[in-house]
Amino acid sequence: MKKFLIAIPILFSTLLVGCGVKEVDISKYLKVEDVEVDRLGKSYACLDDSFFLDSDVFGKNPIPDNVKDSYKVEVIESPNEDLKNGDEVKLSLKYNEKLYEDNLKVKLSLSETKHKISGLEKKYLTSSDLSNNEYLKLKSETEKKAKDRIKSITPASMDFINSIFSNLEFINAYIENPFDFNSSSSEIENTNIVYVYKVDLSYDKIIQRDLSTTKPTKTENQIDTIYIFVPVKDITFDTNGNLSKYTIPSINTSKYIISFLSSTSRNDVSIEEALRLYSSKIFGTKDHLEKINIKE
Repeated sequence: MKKFLIAIPILFSTLLVGCGVKEVDISKYLKVEDVEVDRLGKSYACLDDSFFLDSDVFGKNPIPDNVKDSYKVEVIESPNEDLKNGDEVKLSLKYNEKLYEDNLKVKLSLSETKHKISGLEKKYLTSSDLSNNEYLKLKSETEKKAKDRIKSITPASMDFINSIFSNLEFINAYIENPFDFNSSSSEIENTNIVYVYKVDLSYDKIIQRDLSTTKPTKTENQIDTIYIFVPVKDITFDTNGNLSKYTIPSINTSKYIISFLSSTSRNDVSIEEALRLYSSKIFGTKDHLEKINIKE
C-alpha cells in the first residue's frame, strides 16, 4: 500500500508538468506575400508584430524590446522558389521551443499549415504560354500589317515596269528571347513574338530606252524576294491566364524588312538566312529566335 500511495503523487506531478504547457494557435498573426511572376514566384511569410502583445502567449506584461530577438518566430515555407499560381506550400514554425516552454509555459502552433500561391503575374516566357487559337488570332492581325507594308515596297531597281507581287506567304512565328528555366540566371528579358511573311516582287528592269521616245527597248525580268517581320510586343494576360493585351507596332522602318535582290544567289534566299540577318539587326546575334509550331 505504501508503494502505491507514494506512486500517486509522482504520477500526478508528471501530469501537472505536461498540462502546465499550453498550446497556442498563432495563425491569426500570419502574414504571407506571394511575389514575382508565375512559375518563378516566391512566397514570404512572417508574423505580425502584434504577436508580441498576445496575452495568451506572453501574459499581461509585454516582452521588452531588448529581449524580443530571443523570442523571435520564423515561418518556414517549403518549397519556396519557382512557384506558380495554384501551388501549395507547407508552413511551419521555427523558434526556441525550450525558451517558450520554460519561461512562458507555451507551445506555439499553426492551424493553417498550408498556403496556396495566388496573384502571381503571368508573363509570356515560352511558346506554350499561348494557345494555338491565340497564335492564330495574332497571325490574322499581323498578316494585315504585312499586307499594308507591301504597298510601300518598291523594286530594288530604280528604273522598272510591270511590277507584280506574288501572294503573301506565311512562313512561321518565332519567340524572341524565350526564357530558359534551366539557366542559373533569373533575369527575365522582354519576350516577344515575331511573325514572318514572304513575298516575291517580279518586275522588268529597264536596261535600255529609246532616246527619242524614252520607251523601254530592252528589259530584263527580275525577282526580289522579301521577308516581312511583324513583331507582337507587350503581351499581358488577364487574371485567368488568358491573352489580354498586346501591341503590334508600326513596321515602316527597314529593320522589319529583309530583301534579297534578284542578283542574289537563290541558294541564299532562305528563311534561315533571313532570320540570321533579322536577328543581327535586332539583337546583334542569331541565337534569340525559337520556332513556334502553329497548327492552321
